[in-house]
Amino acid sequence: MRTIPLMSGSPVRNGFISFLIACSLAVVAAAADAPPGRVILGDQPWYTADDGAIAREIASPRNSRLRSLSIADIRIPSGTVIEEHHHIGMEEVYWIAAGAGIMNIEGVSYEVWQGDAVVIRSHERHLITNPFAEELRLHVYCNPPWAPEALHFEPLPEDERAGPPLQPRVFSLAEQAWSGLDAGVQRRWMAAPENTPLAQLAVAEWLLDPQGVYQAKPGPLVEDVYFVLEGTLIVEVGDGSFTFKPLEAAVLAPGQTHRIRNGGSTALRLHHYANRPQ
Repeated sequence: MRTIPLMSGSPVRNGFISFLIACSLAVVAAAADAPPGRVILGDQPWYTADDGAIAREIASPRNSRLRSLSIADIRIPSGTVIEEHHHIGMEEVYWIAAGAGIMNIEGVSYEVWQGDAVVIRSHERHLITNPFAEELRLHVYCNPPWAPEALHFEPLPEDERAGPPLQPRVFSLAEQAWSGLDAGVQRRWMAAPENTPLAQLAVAEWLLDPQGVYQAKPGPLVEDVYFVLEGTLIVEVGDGSFTFKPLEAAVLAPGQTHRIRNGGSTALRLHHYANRPQ
């Protein structure tokens, strides 16, 4: 079969390019007005790992439209030791939601307590143990998303090891300052490029007064997730308005312009997760 070359400036070529542009704009417009995805934490199944950790997903590519992030809720019973491992090409943050534990990264141990965030870089060997009587509860954030094939247990050659140890390594939420974004809206970083050596992953706690409203215009590839801790969150996308209750996650499409507001009469507290592609 003969093919007809599409020369620059030809009606066929120009018509085809116009068609592709129109299709692309239609996809972008549809995504711009798409309702946020909803993940209800209570509906997510728990699974138990071989080392005794018990986990469920807050949001990930497996239960939402996310592509570049994963957020997990993990329980570590008293006396449990998570086997040492590392990841390649992944940024990871452990945030201690309740209890306490011992984090070991590249042979250095750190006591971690409720409210602490621990930053783990690619290639860094790490493990966490719970030697205390109380259950340890943590949220684990990964960019790119966690997957079974991302777990590596074999020793790393010396020339593939991570660089010099980070100092500091553990970041206490109580020591992070609140900053006002808009009237009635405050944010403090849990772990982000602003307060840690992270390159792309950003995790923050937000507090909105009953009249608090924030307009977000993320970059074209940025994925946003809001996880409600207390109060009622309203996410506005286009002409739509969507309500989220505690322990529900709102997952936005990449680069989606949106507005968040407090939908109740008491303070709204939430966690916000985002990636920031370089």
